[in-house]
Amino acid sequence: MTFAAIALAVLVALLLIKLTRQLAHLRSVRDSLAAARERFALAVAGCNDGIWDWDLKNGRIFVSARTRELIGMEPGPDLMGSEEWASTLSVHPEDAARRIEALQGHLAGKNPYYDVEYRIRHPDGNYRWIHVRGLCLRDSEGRAVRMAGSTSDIDARKRAEEALRQSEERYALTMTGSQEAHWVWNVASDEIDGSPLLNEMLEIPATRVLTTRSEFLELMPFHPDDREIPRKGMEDHLAGLTPRLDVEYRLIARGTGEIRWIHTRATCFRDAAGTPLRVAGTTYDVSERKHAELRLRESEHRFALVVAGTNDGIIDWDILNDRTYVSDRTKRILGLDPNDSFSRRADYLSKVEVHPNDLEMLERAFHYEPLRATNSHEVDFRVRDADGNYRWVRMRGKHVLDSKGRPKRWAGSLSDIDAEKRTQQALRESEERFQLAIAGVNQGVWDWDLASDTVFMSDRAQRLFGLKPGEPRRLRRDWVDRWNYHPDDRPRLRAAVSSYLHGTMKTFTVEYRMRLPSGDWHWFQDRGVALRDESGRPYRMAGSIEDITERKNAQAERDRLEQQLRQAQKLEAIGTLAGGVAHDFNNILAAILGYGDMAQKQAAEGTSLRRYIDAAMSAGLRAKALVERILAFSRSGMSERVPVQLEPIVAEVLDNVAASLAPNVRLERRLAAHRVTVLADPAQLHQIALNLCTNAVQAIESAGTVSVVLDVVESDTERSVSTTTLPSGKYLKLQVSDSGRGIDPQIMDRIFDPFFTTKELGTGTGLGLSLVHGIVADLDGGIDVHSTPQIGSTFDVYLPWHSLASPNEVSEEAIINGAGETILLVDDEVTLVHLGEEMMAELGYEPVGFTSSIAALESFRAEPGRFDAVLTDEAMPSMSGSELAVEIRKLRPDIPIVLMSGYPTPALAARARDAGVFEVLAKPLAARDIARSLAGALRS
Repeated sequence: MTFAAIALAVLVALLLIKLTRQLAHLRSVRDSLAAARERFALAVAGCNDGIWDWDLKNGRIFVSARTRELIGMEPGPDLMGSEEWASTLSVHPEDAARRIEALQGHLAGKNPYYDVEYRIRHPDGNYRWIHVRGLCLRDSEGRAVRMAGSTSDIDARKRAEEALRQSEERYALTMTGSQEAHWVWNVASDEIDGSPLLNEMLEIPATRVLTTRSEFLELMPFHPDDREIPRKGMEDHLAGLTPRLDVEYRLIARGTGEIRWIHTRATCFRDAAGTPLRVAGTTYDVSERKHAELRLRESEHRFALVVAGTNDGIIDWDILNDRTYVSDRTKRILGLDPNDSFSRRADYLSKVEVHPNDLEMLERAFHYEPLRATNSHEVDFRVRDADGNYRWVRMRGKHVLDSKGRPKRWAGSLSDIDAEKRTQQALRESEERFQLAIAGVNQGVWDWDLASDTVFMSDRAQRLFGLKPGEPRRLRRDWVDRWNYHPDDRPRLRAAVSSYLHGTMKTFTVEYRMRLPSGDWHWFQDRGVALRDESGRPYRMAGSIEDITERKNAQAERDRLEQQLRQAQKLEAIGTLAGGVAHDFNNILAAILGYGDMAQKQAAEGTSLRRYIDAAMSAGLRAKALVERILAFSRSGMSERVPVQLEPIVAEVLDNVAASLAPNVRLERRLAAHRVTVLADPAQLHQIALNLCTNAVQAIESAGTVSVVLDVVESDTERSVSTTTLPSGKYLKLQVSDSGRGIDPQIMDRIFDPFFTTKELGTGTGLGLSLVHGIVADLDGGIDVHSTPQIGSTFDVYLPWHSLASPNEVSEEAIINGAGETILLVDDEVTLVHLGEEMMAELGYEPVGFTSSIAALESFRAEPGRFDAVLTDEAMPSMSGSELAVEIRKLRPDIPIVLMSGYPTPALAARARDAGVFEVLAKPLAARDIARSLAGALRS
């Protein structure tokens, strides 16, 4: 794998790791945001109170859905006028004055809070009790400008005692009116004798006479869950495990399916030995009692929930006689023993452990202040519970005055507000986390009221869309006029909104592009959720906006790099295969060309034999060129990189191409690289120019133009081309354009695949563009391709700029023959050994050939001084040529060694240098190559 491929793979891996971390971080932040929202929703839902916010200055009031429900209003808008709101309230006539007094007193600053209980009429005509609390905000001059508070349902608490009294009365009446059925059972005979009420109670026809207990049990319509209760109870009693039989179970009425509760009590009579003889008992219907108990439990449960929800306990202090009554709920709230009784106020206060910081404030609540605007008091303080923890409680009370205006009584309530306090703290923390999370993920928030078609856009949301933050709540059409959606995305966005609102899409998530005022297109992702009424119609929708441009660009870049990586891997795999084939083919060509060269020298000019040999040599050389192209494609050829001027090479190629052009094909050239050089192998540069020009000429079917431009370009930023991303810098750009048939877009991704061609069979190998791609990639360059069918194609090749230099001077070195030196020749191909021996003999050397590297090493070990040089093949069984070189130099470090290979690679060159090899020659070899290399090795 080349350095470019390794760098590309590392880049892809780093991008994937970065993207994975970003996605993990985004998921973590989204999970934290979802948890914060859920905790906030649960906290609001758990308080079961309505919320209201009155803008006194503008005469508008916000009321939550729960508030509307508590006052008996139908669901509607949460924002309405103050007068409209007041007109909807139907306060009980006895409570109206008290409500107005409390409201005006607080607005006038006479009392610190607005706190009042009153009855309000619902649409069904019934009055329900509510508790309203509020607090106003004042301006610098003390005028009330805003007031907010809560509305609580206390109807159950107000009616709890009455409901409990009625429930207990119904239970007593039920028990008084109940009837019992009597029966006696003979254990031995299973006979049972019962009163007529037994049949009636068990819904057994009076005409049917049952004589045994088994018959009764068989006919009794037991509830499936209770069938074993009477049987198990009787067995335990007969066995002496229980002093009496006392069980309750359910029966299912045959006609109506109603559940009826039955209570059976009985006692077993035994003989002297303890053997059961008879069991006598009573069975009676306790359904009413059970229902009463259930209603009582429900009533008590409701009362407990009301008390817990409103945190109410009762305190009544007779000031004149210093006698105090505190309810059980008050005792529990204060952490006192419910069995404790108190007489004086000081008695029970002495047992309450109040937080030291709250003692003075609590004591003031019991003292009457004549000049105080109201007799009502409210104070929050902390008490220590049995676990040693402080809990928050709230005490409200009022002094009752005698005819002379002196306080004679103090009455009030106590509420456990610890959960409320902690909920408020948790809510504040949740809201802070929510804001931090939103800020952390760089998201904006929007809220769409479908009824009024108004949309709230947070400051961050407006900034994301490139707008200057302004009024956050506007009509939707006003926002739409400010937004510029991408034409391709607008239909998809509308379809997503419509589908979600109509319930055909479970979640609302959509991505789209929008042009910002700066002119840039940005990608955004919208997520939202709708609130629906009981019929499923949406009335509100809210969500978040996120700018995902960076993620989209990263995804596109990742996809492009992955595609390039797959292409590089495919080319590398095919190149490796092609290189292996070329290696084997080289050995065959070596014998053909070697013996052909020798035969060519022996055949006289002008003879038929010479013509035959010349034709065979020409075919062999074409095969050699094909192998060289395969090796160049595989990017594993051993090529020496030197500064090379590209312009003379391109000019030479164009001269050769021009000589063979059809009459209707015109060649245009503009070469402006001058003396600029690139670091490369001249032969490789020749292959690039020749293949691109050949492809361009072949793309023109009858008439057209081939244009070739060579110049220098420079970029300050990265440049993305079809095959890679080029770093900033100076490049030599070779552009070859044609006016031919163009490239079909469906095959554009395959044009650099080896052996892929659109030419007819026999007219192309499919290696041209693959060879160009391999060489350019090996030189750290890139190729950009643009093509339009039926118009033409343009290939831009970018090669890194190296330097300015004088034109290369080429001189041909004369062949130097040997002077009888003994050469150790090693190759596992017998034919190549014989050929090499003959070639070296003609060159004036004394060759000693071996087809086994092991045998050659043994021969050398026997006579190290016999040989003057070593010429060995690399790929051999048992021991490779480079390994043989290492062993030989251990015996004689000064002997020159030349290595041959049909598949030279950079790795082989490195191993050869480490082994002390003078040069690596690429097969097939010519006599000139052998003569030059041996002469140089012997001179060194």
